[in-house]
Amino acid sequence: MEKKKINEFLKYLAKLYQENEIVESGHDFVYSLLTRIGIKESEKSLDISSVFDHWIESFKDTPNINVFVDAEENSYFCQFTNSTNTLSTYYKLFVPLDSKRIVEGAKQIFNFMAQNNIRHSSKIGAMFRNDVIVIRVSGEQDLNKVIDYLKSNKYIKKGLIEPNPFMNNYDGFGVETDGTWTYSGEVASYLTAYMEDKKKLNDLKKVNYDDLFKYIIDTYNSVFVLKDEASVKRFEKIREHDKLTSKDKIGRMVESLLTSCLIIEQLGGGKFETVQKYYNNFLDPNYMAQARDSVISIYQNPDFDKTEELIPPINYITNAAKETILKYGYDQARSAFDYLYKTGDYTGFTDTNNVRSILEEKLTVDQIKELVGPNVDSYMLETLTSLKQDILLEASKSTLSKHGEQQLLAALKTALEGNYEYFTNQAGGRDMLTKMLSKEDVSALLSSFRTEGKDDILAYADYVSEGIKK
Repeated sequence: MEKKKINEFLKYLAKLYQENEIVESGHDFVYSLLTRIGIKESEKSLDISSVFDHWIESFKDTPNINVFVDAEENSYFCQFTNSTNTLSTYYKLFVPLDSKRIVEGAKQIFNFMAQNNIRHSSKIGAMFRNDVIVIRVSGEQDLNKVIDYLKSNKYIKKGLIEPNPFMNNYDGFGVETDGTWTYSGEVASYLTAYMEDKKKLNDLKKVNYDDLFKYIIDTYNSVFVLKDEASVKRFEKIREHDKLTSKDKIGRMVESLLTSCLIIEQLGGGKFETVQKYYNNFLDPNYMAQARDSVISIYQNPDFDKTEELIPPINYITNAAKETILKYGYDQARSAFDYLYKTGDYTGFTDTNNVRSILEEKLTVDQIKELVGPNVDSYMLETLTSLKQDILLEASKSTLSKHGEQQLLAALKTALEGNYEYFTNQAGGRDMLTKMLSKEDVSALLSSFRTEGKDDILAYADYVSEGIKK
């Protein structure tokens, strides 16, 4: 990381705080400033969304790429994806291209990726920033292939501006890895808290790189190691994790934990190898399970004032039952309960995603019997129905997000005939529908959403759309 440029930005930020220029929505304002480091003052409010239609038209007949704006999900971005994209974990490559070359430069970049059939899920935002072009690829081989192309392209190189100094600078490009909670968002959260505390202490004149580094380490320890209640609640509030459901909060806190570790290591001198390490950590189910357990333990701290049970105990059972149905079928999952009740042995359940290990750790056999109730068959049928609902909903969300409402309506209509070809197969959604749902299942699920004045398909599509917006 570039210590000099970070110190310059901290001094600038401190000046704004000292002059009370940042009053409300501190995080959003700091994030906006962070993503505009190096941008000309005249271009900091530049809207480039008028170019989206040009890019869509330019690539409409190009194989191996789909360019679109998803009005239902987020019309702020023009999205560029490979038709075979199934990414879940990725490197994020930020191309800080100037405003004069972004239109043609983006076309050259994504033409190269299409010609080489590189799997990616990328986007360009409506507002001009130092991270306006975000390329997400899976694996170091594809990452290096794209970077080598960018370095050899004279048109691109001539238009590069300096990347965000808080990012890992990999040959002039910003490279990170993260989840749904962005790396820059996490940096902005720490900067916001740091500046707020410095202002309270009347200490804004002393902000600097080393002091920020120490502050982030101290905050991390207070939240994730000591599990201090006040620190946790403030940490959540600045990131707005406190507005999430319990399940979503856990996921975001896990991402915050891992991204915080990445930030700390990079501030401490970490290079691209540090990003590689955390990319691999995101892919390691055991590492992710340990991170999740660490976060859950924060809220199980007896000194923490919980207002709700974070994970209902019945969920441990249902997760194990659903994963077992998916892997071995309904009969095996049903038999797992009989075997457990008879022998006390949990091995009838699969341990995919550690569901059996977690179930065994969290609940005794007697507790499971009490939660499931006397009629295991009734519980299992409810679980199977819930699983089918989950599968249809996730496939529908993916199809709507990727291809739009008309494609989803067509997919639902043909699904009533037992044909699932119009659903996207992102994350294996179409394959799962084919394996788990009959046309009668689809009909029954859709009919449960029937409303006056709308047929089942339209009512269900509205439900899916509203779920994505939330």
